[in-house]
Amino acid sequence: MLWQKESDASNATYIDLCTPSSPKEIKEFERAISLYDERMQNSVEKNFVASKDNDLSLKLRREGNALFTNKKWDQAMDKYNRSLCYAEKGSEQIALAYANRSSCYLYMKMYDKCLVDIDLARKANYPEYLEPKLNKRAADCVKSIDDGLQAIDGEAKLSYESHQNYPGLVEHLVIVNSSKHGRGVFATKDVDVGETVLLERMYVGESFVRKYETCTVCLKSNTNLAPCSTCTFAMLCYDGCNCADLHRLECGIRSHPNNGDDFVLGILISVIRSILMAMKLFSNTDDLMCFVEEAIAADPMEIPLTVDDKSTYRSFLKIHKEELTDARPHHIHFFYRYLAGNTELASHFSEEKHRRFYMHLIMHHLAVVKSNKITSERLVGNVLPAGLNALDYVYEDESIGILKTYFNHSCAPNIAFYCDNGCIIGKIIRPVKNGEQLFCSYFPNLLGLTWDDRRGMNDFGFECDCFRCESGVTDNTDFHIDPAFGFNGDYLYLRANFSPNRSYPEEPIRKAVEEKCVTLLKKFGRNKWTYSLEYVMQAYVAALQRSSTSPISKYLYLENIVHKHGLNHNVDLFEQDFRQKLTSLFSCLF
Repeated sequence: MLWQKESDASNATYIDLCTPSSPKEIKEFERAISLYDERMQNSVEKNFVASKDNDLSLKLRREGNALFTNKKWDQAMDKYNRSLCYAEKGSEQIALAYANRSSCYLYMKMYDKCLVDIDLARKANYPEYLEPKLNKRAADCVKSIDDGLQAIDGEAKLSYESHQNYPGLVEHLVIVNSSKHGRGVFATKDVDVGETVLLERMYVGESFVRKYETCTVCLKSNTNLAPCSTCTFAMLCYDGCNCADLHRLECGIRSHPNNGDDFVLGILISVIRSILMAMKLFSNTDDLMCFVEEAIAADPMEIPLTVDDKSTYRSFLKIHKEELTDARPHHIHFFYRYLAGNTELASHFSEEKHRRFYMHLIMHHLAVVKSNKITSERLVGNVLPAGLNALDYVYEDESIGILKTYFNHSCAPNIAFYCDNGCIIGKIIRPVKNGEQLFCSYFPNLLGLTWDDRRGMNDFGFECDCFRCESGVTDNTDFHIDPAFGFNGDYLYLRANFSPNRSYPEEPIRKAVEEKCVTLLKKFGRNKWTYSLEYVMQAYVAALQRSSTSPISKYLYLENIVHKHGLNHNVDLFEQDFRQKLTSLFSCLF
């Protein structure tokens, strides 16, 4: 169905993907569209779509001031960001919120960002009678920077020089085709645990619960953010880059109700934005059509020679994708309706051949996004969105990286990925020898998965043949002390202080866990696979995922959400069992 034309004629158009054909599809389509229209009308009538409001902006800023007084700089910043989003265009509230946020940066020793916010406040017509306060703050920042007191940003860096053709991938890794796995990534020298070998700016992504903490387009968090001048849902990089231009075309889409189908949830923004990005690469739709058709017809296993904007999009189109067997005409129509209804994009949909082309492009992008998105999750207490249980995983971000997709799957991975500051970061989690392939796990959590769970890989369209699955041995996930780890102090520290599935530790403990995991995996990472090894690997990945360079996240988690809300008392029963058995074992030995 995808990219199928109505006939073999050279000028034939693509088949219509938005028109239902069977009685069942017609019924589904009419129900979905009716539900969408009803929800949109309710959103307007009941004011579910938030608008700019200076009174609310003032209220949020005052709440931020109260938090600031109590030295809760991180939480105050969150309130000031929200205040910025609700402030009416041209109002004094914008300048005041920037100025107040600059004070947070000052006390967090982020003096460079403080100076940026001071400049933003001045450009927003900060009241003249308050100007002396800003002048003094700016002078304090300059002096502190000169004195070397600027806080280290903590952003991830590659452990080696970047690859000449693939910026973001280290020079000691190569992408090659193999008969067994197709395209894959191989090492040309030994690489050890803890080394960062991928630092890729995400191609497209979305933040679900951190919208006031990250740029809504590029997901950067370690930067000064400015509000969208139209909606109340978006923060953008203050220096513009391409974020503001892209957001202008998608502005308000978060306020659109979904079509009542889970198929759309979680991918709406990524699909729409990726198509907008494609449109911006070409001067007209005919050029885009030629490019897409040539890319799709080319060798599916081709390896990109470089990574400029057009070659990156070509790689995006050629990423492995599963067939969307559950896609229906109303799903495609939902995305198409938004794009075709945007007045700035009207010229792209003026001809029938172009309208049909975009239907198929939407479906192609849908398949790529659904098959390749990386989800970043974080364990939170009951201080975030209402309805979450005390120990819930919140899916913070979803993103897609092009280079990341060249890493194949294994249930015994040697690399893991996490997202931070708009980047997909790849860390080595087991020692890799020269000539070996790097494998990641497509499962977010391997702990507790049975052999049948892993072997099937039904959601990914292949049967895993890694050495764990080929052995046919069902993992014993019952408690045992692996002889290799046994009474190793670092391992006992992990089991006593950290659970990769449950706890969210204070930053010093998280950092200690990360360091101890690196030590253990360097020593035992190439040993025979055991549950203990898997536990340490999962703990390491969890510790990495729970790090953040965001000024808000970094300081918010130092407050230890879990501890503050009494969640430390909800100790995992598995951990209790471990401690009881360990105590019993020690009592027998000594």
